[in-house]
Amino acid sequence: MSRSHPQFHLRIPPDLDEAIRKSANERQISVTAELIRRVRQSLESELLLEKIPKSLNGINDKLDRLLAMSEPPVDGED
Repeated sequence: MSRSHPQFHLRIPPDLDEAIRKSANERQISVTAELIRRVRQSLESELLLEKIPKSLNGINDKLDRLLAMSEPPVDGED
């Protein structure tokens, strides 16, 4: 991590501080690296979650077309 990157102070509750420090220690990385890893992971997950509704709409459209193709014709339609 470059010293030229922006810095800011962050106040966090003691229990969260303890959890971050424990996780960083288990991974043998700095607290800063652990915080950055967690923030990146959160942002990437958020982007993936935003794509899900669009994917589901596409799947629903395809299912509707397949179901329409497999329905027997209504009496009088041939």
